[in-house]
Amino acid sequence: MLAVFCSSLTFIVGAQNHEVFLEFDKKNSYTIDEIFDRFESKYQLVFSYSPDVIDVSQVLDIRDDDLQLLDFLKKIEKSQSILFSTATYPRILLFRKTEEGRAEDLVKARRYGYVMDELTKEKLIGALILDEEGDLLGITDQNGFYSTVVNIESSMLFSYIGYDTKIVIPKENQERFDIFLKTGNQLKTVLITTSNPKEVILVEGQQGLIDIDKLRNTVGFLGEVNAMQVLRKKAGIQSGAEGQTGLYVRGGSPDQNLLLYNGIPIYEMSHVAGVSSILQADDLQSIELYKNGIPARFGGRLSSVVNIQSKNGNKTHYEANVGLSLSAINAHIDGPLIKDKVSYNINARQSTLGIYLEPIANTSLDYEDLGVNYYDFSTHIHAQLNPNDQLNIFGYKGGDRISFDTSISSENDDSQFLFTDRNIISWSTELLGITYEKVLSENILAQFNTSMSKYAISSRGSYTSDRITSGGSARSELEIISSTDIEDRNLGLNIDYFTMGSDKISFGYQYQSHQYRPALLQSALIVEDELRERLGDQEPIPTTEQALYIEYRGRSLSWLNWNIGLRRSWFSTEGVNYKNWEPRVSLKTSLTKHLTLRGSYNRTAQYVHMLTNPGSGFPADLWVPSTAAIPAQTVNHYSLNVEL
Repeated sequence: MLAVFCSSLTFIVGAQNHEVFLEFDKKNSYTIDEIFDRFESKYQLVFSYSPDVIDVSQVLDIRDDDLQLLDFLKKIEKSQSILFSTATYPRILLFRKTEEGRAEDLVKARRYGYVMDELTKEKLIGALILDEEGDLLGITDQNGFYSTVVNIESSMLFSYIGYDTKIVIPKENQERFDIFLKTGNQLKTVLITTSNPKEVILVEGQQGLIDIDKLRNTVGFLGEVNAMQVLRKKAGIQSGAEGQTGLYVRGGSPDQNLLLYNGIPIYEMSHVAGVSSILQADDLQSIELYKNGIPARFGGRLSSVVNIQSKNGNKTHYEANVGLSLSAINAHIDGPLIKDKVSYNINARQSTLGIYLEPIANTSLDYEDLGVNYYDFSTHIHAQLNPNDQLNIFGYKGGDRISFDTSISSENDDSQFLFTDRNIISWSTELLGITYEKVLSENILAQFNTSMSKYAISSRGSYTSDRITSGGSARSELEIISSTDIEDRNLGLNIDYFTMGSDKISFGYQYQSHQYRPALLQSALIVEDELRERLGDQEPIPTTEQALYIEYRGRSLSWLNWNIGLRRSWFSTEGVNYKNWEPRVSLKTSLTKHLTLRGSYNRTAQYVHMLTNPGSGFPADLWVPSTAAIPAQTVNHYSLNVEL
């Protein structure tokens, strides 16, 4: 017999009660424990109670030949001042009655697990877990994991955009629930109204999960799906025109946005003046944007956070497709390596712009030669080692190269002038990361990650002018080269501790080692060597960046939702050390059914800077770290939003 604490719901077995009874012999006195045993034996019932709530040794007089279950429960209720519930029949709950007639001790049970797509076994990020009253119990994190505490007899609702809502009635002894949701079918419009609407209150600023299905239907210039264009349409972000790169969030510059791909910082997200982004739609599981209310787990940039997660891959069957736009051809394939355990996700893209831009440039524009090319290749392998352990290995390689040559000539009676302009701009990103995730217990989730990445950007302009006269010729030459190579090594540990309800405490440590190689060369002599040979070996600027953080996300109060955190960051370079405390506070409350107030305060620090070339729409810029001559940047960010 199971002894637990119970909460107060008073339902009746109904029609089942008339069929649930015991026949008695001449003996007319039985202990409650004896009657429990007989009901359990005959009908496989389970009576759940705490030993200090009910005295099972009490003797009841049975004066009838048979005893209905409902009558029996009412006898106990009357004699021992308790309440009973049959809402979870065949489990019968018995609990203490208070002066107000409600249960004194609430039955609470921990429920945890992953929410996944039923067909592909992909983790669903941002799925809502609700109780039977529609109140929020929890939200799956970026790993698709949830852990919450519910009344033991309560049903749970799992909801995700584009999927059918699933209702689960947990078994009493079951704590782990991995939920698989089905993709919703398109039905006729149904209007649902209520006199008491409930709102799911999220706290962390103006961020939100970008609707990936909507993103796949949003095409940018030349027909390419462009995630950056979707982000630019958000309030507070400069929309920008075609041909611009980067995000300008509330007056910030592009380098002040933290761009994360599977937890790895990246420095450039756009291809060829914004024609496309490095994010391929078939590779994306989720994109999360924070414009304010930035949690303490994110740091190193001032304005915003764009957190991108790629798909794990289908664990049950193979999927493949090929797409063609005016700018590129792309291919996608994913499927199981070991069914239900190991999956892969591979994406590749090659630009086709050069096929038709070069002829156009040669015939219609002033360019004598134009070369435009970009490519991407990404792969992701996910292994579900066991129900509590999983491993992710992912990589990306991509780059751009743009070259254009122009020449202008003029002549008069006594001289001839010729000007030649040759430009090459290129940038590339490489990264490799490993993430290991372990469920340590029903309310503790740990994640360890390590990664390495390289980013290189260079621009080279060669300018030649020749003046030919009857007396001879004169040549002027100028070459300008800028280049930055960045190599990063990253380590991170994060632990999530789920408290009562949907509250969560997260704490962790992050370590980053950076090697910066910025270079700028201006020469009066043009040499046809390769760029690296021209620059020679550049001495790196080594730096280290570390951070400790803790944050508490909660909604224990029905009228208030909060995220309070603290981050401590350190940055060391060339004998200079920067240290910053970075407090973070985000609050949200619903004043009325239709009026919500949200406020936040963030202090953030940034230890890397981009020296911008304002004359180009391409990322022909220099990245340099903070030094004794270039101090770190810090920002105090206040926000207040009234939502109607």
